Amino acid sequence: EGPVLLAGDAAHQTPPFMGQGLCSGIRDAANLAWKLGRIERGSSAGQLLETYESERSHHVRTFIEAGWLIRCQSTRSRARVDMYIARAPNGRQV
Repeated sequence: EGPVLLAGDAAHQTPPFMGQGLCSGIRDAANLAWKLGRIERGSSAGQLLETYESERSHHVRTFIEAGWLIRCQSTRSRARVDMYIARAPNGRQV
């Protein structure tokens, strides 16, 4: 009964590479922790929790979709990875 928050590996279907499932879970928990703290103290309304998915989704999807970078085996695939990284906006880590 009542609301349920799903965070971390349970919330994402992250391929098993670079520990990103665990890392995403830690960032999910941190995101929820400060929000729940503000709600508990009365500094924010419960609607603050509605921002969780929009804030976390893009970051997690980036790592899931970048999985092909880690799995590439052929020389052609590696060249594609190099092109992908070269086109990444400044400061963006993939």
